[in-house]
Parts: sequence; structure tokens; C-alpha cells
Amino acid sequence: MAKAENTTRNAPGTTLTQAGDANQAAGKKRESLPENDEQSVRKRARANPGDALVPVHAISYEQSTQFWYPDGNIILIVEGVGFKLYRARLAAYCHYFANLTSSLADEGNSSHHGQLCSGDGEDGHTHSMDDSRPSSDGRPQHPRIPSYEIKDLAACDFRRFLSALDTPLKYFLEPPRQSTAISLLRAAKRLECEAVGKVAKRTLLDLWNNEVPNGVIPLCPYSDAVSVIDIARKFHLPEMLKCAFYELLRSPAFWAVLADDRHSVDTLSEADLLNLHNARYVLQREWRAMVLTPPFAGPDGSHCASVPTPKPKKCKHTAADARVGFWRSHFIDSEVWEMGALDPIGGINGLRDAAQGLKNAWCVRCLNERKEAWEAAKVRWWGMLDDLFQLRQNM
Repeated sequence: MAKAENTTRNAPGTTLTQAGDANQAAGKKRESLPENDEQSVRKRARANPGDALVPVHAISYEQSTQFWYPDGNIILIVEGVGFKLYRARLAAYCHYFANLTSSLADEGNSSHHGQLCSGDGEDGHTHSMDDSRPSSDGRPQHPRIPSYEIKDLAACDFRRFLSALDTPLKYFLEPPRQSTAISLLRAAKRLECEAVGKVAKRTLLDLWNNEVPNGVIPLCPYSDAVSVIDIARKFHLPEMLKCAFYELLRSPAFWAVLADDRHSVDTLSEADLLNLHNARYVLQREWRAMVLTPPFAGPDGSHCASVPTPKPKKCKHTAADARVGFWRSHFIDSEVWEMGALDPIGGINGLRDAAQGLKNAWCVRCLNERKEAWEAAKVRWWGMLDDLFQLRQNM
């Protein structure tokens, strides 16, 4: 997580606004008016400017130390923190600020000088003009620099967003961490910034891709997977869902928490949990059948593929019954049996390692046959997850 940014208080002479307004607005989606109602509101605002522009004191905020440019020409207030920035630069990358700039130009033509104009904007922000008069301690305030309070946006998300805009090559060589990418995605969506949104989506899709897992993949905290499922649905990234759901399926901590407190994972629906239970049952059944199947098994039992050949190296056990018993006892007594029950797809890697201890008792052809069958099973199981998790209906 990024280190919390230090802030300083804004110049005195301003009046505090209700802090709860910003807190309640954060994280809530604005309810939009029907199209006809929005048009009528705009018409009334144009016809009666006094209805939308009410003389009030400026919004109080703490000044950002990182993003406060002396020659900036717009002040944006997010969760009580003020950012003095360049209006044209923001408008060049974000449709939200391009529309805001256009709206500001219209209001500037109709506003009265010397007033601090404030009201709730259509895009969920509050706007004002900083007075050009000196403050109570004699220091000049910002001469008529427009100030906008942006709601439904977290200050930490906005800081990370501005950092990405200021240093566009920052994430070219080293992608952002997951928490940063999620912050960038939320901010890019709120501010309608396609460039930053693409960076965030690419990072998350690389971390939670839809490809068959290869090698040993460390288990991540189940809370990360739950967050990713929520993000994938909110921002329409279905490619991330399979990997995230499978991460929950193979997490012992998730199943333990679920058994203790269902409400701790309330972002998952009952249908999600039923799908996870069913998928785990199906894959565990497939796992047991795969592990217990000896090489070249058929209706008449298992046979050694090297017996008919002149090669001297043959399996130690050639009788069908003996082969089946020896094979099963080897894996049932190994750690891979339990490991694969928790993570069947990841357990394939453990099977390959366990097979190294069978070289003295089984021929190369028989072992290779099993290795190929295991790899094919991993691909097949991964493909089954689309239906088991009901991903096509799950969005």
C-alpha cells in the first residue's frame, strides 16, 4: 500500500462543510435522473441562474503536499483534500474533466464576480470560485481559481491516478501492484480516463489470467480473490473470474472462514457458494480417479507397455493385480494425495514429482503415459470450470 500523504490545512477564512457529506458520497453510485428530467433541470438552471448558483463560503480542505502546483489553475477537492492542478492537462486525458472545463466556461460567463458559487453538479461534484479577497491573516487567497469537490472517489485512488498521469512511463517497465491497479481502475472509471484504465486492466488481467496454470503458484490471501471477483463484475472483466474463483476453491482459509461466518464473504452470492461447493466436489472426484489409475489401464487391468519389446527395462510388476495395488499404495501414502484433494489442478505438479520415486519399479513408457494423461487432465479440468462456476451466467 502507498504511504499516506502528508497534508496541510487550507488558508484560514474558509468555513467547514459537513464532513459526513463527503463520507456518505464516497463509494455510492449516483442515481441518475431520467433523460427528460435531466434536460428539464438543465433548462431551468439556464433560465434561472440563481437556482443553481448560491452565494456560500468556500469549502474547507487540507492542501495536498504532493499535488499542489503553484501555477495550477483548478482546485479539486476529494475527501477533504485539495489538489491544485492543471485544468488543460486533466481535460486532455479525461472526458470527465473535459466536460467539467466546458461547464466551468459556461458558468464563468453567467456568474457574478465576488461571489463564491456552489451547488451540486450533475456529475456528483460541488463547485465554487475562490474569492480574490485577502484572508483574515492578510494572506491573499487564490484569485478566482475554480474549486470542485469530486464525490464518489477516494483520495488515495485519486493520488495514485495523478501519479500515473504525471509519470506515464512509471508502469511501463514495472507493472503496478494489485492494490494500486484496482485504485487506478476505480479512478479511471470515475473520471473517464481511457489511458489509465487500460494500464489497470492490463495489470489485473495479467495477474488473474484465464490460461491454464503452469508450475507452482503460491496461494494468495482469499480476500484478494474475493475483491477481484467484485472488481471483475463491476468493471466487466469476466476473464478474471475463473482464476479468482479457483483461488477460493483451493484456499483452506476460505473454507474455514466460510464455515465460521458466512457474512464475512457477503460479496459472494449463494449461487457463487453453491457453485464453489459443486466444483470442489467434482474436481476431487476427478482427482481421485486420475491418481488411482495405473499406466495403460484397460478392461483387463493394467499392463506393462515394455513387455512385448526387446528393451531390457520393464516394470517390476507385470501382473495386472499387482500393478494396480502397487501403484495406488504409492500415491495414497504420499503427501500429494491430500495436496491434490485441496488443489487438483496444482496437484498435477506434485504428481510429476512423486513419479520420480517410481523410476526403479516402472518403465519409462508406462511413466510417460501417465504424465501425458495428467497434463491432459489438467487442461480438461481447467476447461470444466467455466460450466462448474457458471461463468457465462455469473456476471
